[in-house]
Order: sequence, then C-alpha cells, then structure tokens
Amino acid sequence: MKYNIYIEKNEDGWLTGQCEQLPQAISQGENIEDLMENMKDAIELVLEYQREKFLEKYYCKLVALMMRKVVSC
Repeated sequence: MKYNIYIEKNEDGWLTGQCEQLPQAISQGENIEDLMENMKDAIELVLEYQREKFLEKYYCKLVALMMRKVVSC
C-alpha cells in the first residue's frame, strides 16, 4: 500500500513528516532519505499496534466464528 506523507521543514532545517492515512505515524530526518526511512518505521509501528489492538478486541469472537460457536467474550 502507498501512503501520502505531508512534509515540512522546521526551524532547525530538519524535515518532519506525517502520514495522511495514519496520522499517528510521525517522524523526522535530516534529509528526505532519512525522513522516508523513519516514516516507514513509524508506519510499521502504527500498523503493528493497530493489529495487536484488533486481535485483543476480536480474537475470541474470530475463533468462535471459525468454530461456528456462539460465545460471550
């Protein structure tokens, strides 16, 4: 998947980026290459966090659905 990154240059000359689709993914770098590498890491961390939270919330229901049982989680 491709993500849109908003980039700004701050007073110190560093670049700051924020992902449009995942606003929690924010990072910075001295140059565009560093920023984009750091943004990839930030996006991966946000996606990993979201996956973990999803599984915490729905794991029991997913297992029950796969087993075709109705349970209260």
